[in-house]
Amino acid sequence: MGDYSALRIDPSDDCTFWYTNEYYPVSSSVGWATAIGSFKLSNCVKTPDFSITETASPLTFTQGTGGGSTGTVTVTSLNGLSVPVALTTGGACNGASGITCSTNPTSVTPAANGSANASLTIGVAPSTAAGSYPITVTGTTTSGPTLTHSTTLTIVVSPDFTISASGSPRTVKRKGSGSYAVKITVSNGISSSVTLSVSGLPSRTSASFSPNPVTTSTTSGSSTLTIKPGPSAPVGSYTLTITGTNGSFTSNPYAVTLIIK
Repeated sequence: MGDYSALRIDPSDDCTFWYTNEYYPVSSSVGWATAIGSFKLSNCVKTPDFSITETASPLTFTQGTGGGSTGTVTVTSLNGLSVPVALTTGGACNGASGITCSTNPTSVTPAANGSANASLTIGVAPSTAAGSYPITVTGTTTSGPTLTHSTTLTIVVSPDFTISASGSPRTVKRKGSGSYAVKITVSNGISSSVTLSVSGLPSRTSASFSPNPVTTSTTSGSSTLTIKPGPSAPVGSYTLTITGTNGSFTSNPYAVTLIIK
């Protein structure tokens, strides 16, 4: 027998053992050969089980618009299991965030080594805050062996609008002024009144937006941020943070650099 051998369990049933080894037949004119054999224990029985998966589309919504998503929950029999599997939804589906979920039907019975499907319906309210929300569907057998498995997908609610600015870094002398062009990009196609603010100003330095608040179109809006260091403002480099709010949503913070000389 040769030096290289292995004994492995077949992952398809976890009961069959495969053995491989090399050997050198005396009558061979080509050198080493490989021997492959298998055996299975007669009392080895793989436990019946099931798997569960879910799909849905779309998975991304824009804050303020709401909407719905539809998909499929699939329960697949493993090793001959064929019993009813009750389906329940969880995670963000509790309604507190404005997201609701349901399956139809609420219980499925896959054929032995087959699968069964249920429709999945997800609702997203216009009031749902921007963020990522895990949606969970759990399957639990209602007869036979007690088995529970879950599957999760994520709903993303994108921001109502985002803030950006050009003109950074901006160098301004004391008693002078400098400006940044602030842009508001609307994501949900709904115009609103956005109030802008800036933080991080050094002492004895003023800031103003024009206009403020900004009445956006359905796609964008703009304003000019003007910075005026006083005659005794401290020189140096500063990070200013611009944000906007429309009452129900606060934008991403956007940082710009101010240099006072």
